[in-house]
Amino acid sequence: MEDWNEENTLLPIRLYEEKENLWNPKNKDYKKTNLKLDSWDQIGEAMGITGEICKIKMVSVLLSNRREKAKERNSQGTGKGNKLIKCNIQTI
Repeated sequence: MEDWNEENTLLPIRLYEEKENLWNPKNKDYKKTNLKLDSWDQIGEAMGITGEICKIKMVSVLLSNRREKAKERNSQGTGKGNKLIKCNIQTI
C-alpha cells in the first residue's frame, strides 16, 4: 500500500486501537515482544504491507499527533502575540 491518504492512515489507527497489547501498559500481554510482533504482522496483513512498515507508519502518526497537541498547548499562553494554533489531527 503505497498511497497513504487519509483513509489508509485511519485504517491502521483503528486496527492499532483494537490491539491493546500494543498500547495499553495494563494489558497482560503488553510486555510480550513476540505477541506484539504478531499483532503488528496482523495489522500489516490487513493493510497489505509488512508489520514492520505498519509499525513505522504508526509511530510516525503518533509522533505527529503529539507534536500537534504540544503546539496547540504551547500556543495558549498568556503573553501578547501568541497565536492560537488548532490541531487538525484527530485525537488517537
